[in-house]
Amino acid sequence: MEVGTSYDRFEDFKEAFDNFCKQNYAQFTIADSKTVEKANKKLDKPFDVRFIYRYVKYKCKHYSRKKTKSKSRGLRVNQRTFDMGCPAELYASIDKATNTFKILRHVTEHNHELSSDVYKQYPEQRRSLGESLKKTTETMLKMGVKVKVLQDYLKTTENHFITAKDLHNMRRKMKFESSEGQTDERIFLNHLEEIIQDDPGASISVKCCENGALQVLLLATAEMKEHFNLHPEVLFVDSTYCANKLQLPLYTFLIEDGSGHGQPVGYCFVAYDTNLIIQTICEEFGKIFNLSRLKVVILDKDLSEIAIVRTQLPDVSVQLCKFRVLEALDREVRKLAFSEDVEAKLITTCRQLVYAKTEASYNEKLTVLTQIAPPEFLNYFYRYWGSSKEYWAAYLTNSVVNLGNTLNNRTESHNNKIKDILNRSSVAEAIKGLMLLHKSKVPAGKHENDVFF
Repeated sequence: MEVGTSYDRFEDFKEAFDNFCKQNYAQFTIADSKTVEKANKKLDKPFDVRFIYRYVKYKCKHYSRKKTKSKSRGLRVNQRTFDMGCPAELYASIDKATNTFKILRHVTEHNHELSSDVYKQYPEQRRSLGESLKKTTETMLKMGVKVKVLQDYLKTTENHFITAKDLHNMRRKMKFESSEGQTDERIFLNHLEEIIQDDPGASISVKCCENGALQVLLLATAEMKEHFNLHPEVLFVDSTYCANKLQLPLYTFLIEDGSGHGQPVGYCFVAYDTNLIIQTICEEFGKIFNLSRLKVVILDKDLSEIAIVRTQLPDVSVQLCKFRVLEALDREVRKLAFSEDVEAKLITTCRQLVYAKTEASYNEKLTVLTQIAPPEFLNYFYRYWGSSKEYWAAYLTNSVVNLGNTLNNRTESHNNKIKDILNRSSVAEAIKGLMLLHKSKVPAGKHENDVFF
């Protein structure tokens, strides 16, 4: 980029200047310019528009800005700037004599470090992804890939440094452009309408309170309803609380298909996790699905909420996830701070009690528990578990057709995938993400059935 070098078009000059910056790890910014369009307004003989600029002055990113009288009130005291007083600059202008774009001044001296590592961290370089990489990044953001994971991928795989803030801003811009200025409520309704249009057999139940606020949103596609009709004996239910930015609890309903895999048959967003809401969920679920062949519901709610389910489904066996039962018992043992020997014996006996296969074996383990357990733990056990053993004692739960299921791990695993994908999105985005997850899961299940059966 020597002084006196001329270019036929501004694009040719810009390409050469960009290559010079990359080779020398120097980041420049436009400090002053006048466009050809603006200059031509006052000229009888206009400049050719191929030059774009009448003149342009580039200065190093670290040049000193003109000091103007501050109007600051001191509200934002922690400010950062690239200003280091760097003298490097380049000035180019249209040369009337040769009708070219000509470099008239170029100061190449910098007063700071020039290196590849520093150059990559300038905002202009971080955000310049290139068409192919930008498209890949946008696709991954749409799929709900976590920003930290995506940042690490770009750094290790693509050798491109970008900050988490840059990716958050990119996602926010994409969301704004896709929403076309619509409110979250309008986008939410549009998603529901699209689901019905694309899947006429889908069922959507929406319940609101008196002021119009959402209380229950139950969604089941035609494919989900077909899965339930084929395998209606055992229903797994679990809730999660980090699947949307409003923190609305999300209930997931799964069944076990013929391959032994969990298949979602419904999703339900609720405003609150209360007994009244649980009653409403049961009522709405019963309106969508035929529950006459349902034998067992496996969940991990507390006993008061289980009573609501029992009331709504009197002919169905409600069973607690045994892992959650043992987790609660272990937690109480450790909370009471017994000696290590007593603690170990209590935990072992509780496990034997939960998984006792006969009533005689259960009574035998219960006798052992009463002999080794301190009074405070026995009070806790009889208060919360002794009178509700039909929900968790194996000798009782196994007497009902539960297809060998005693845990809710399928639903919990599915909910973990949901949280990874949705990552605290809006309710509208969460619904869209759930549909994408379901569409990706159904073909996989069909493929396995075709291969193995």
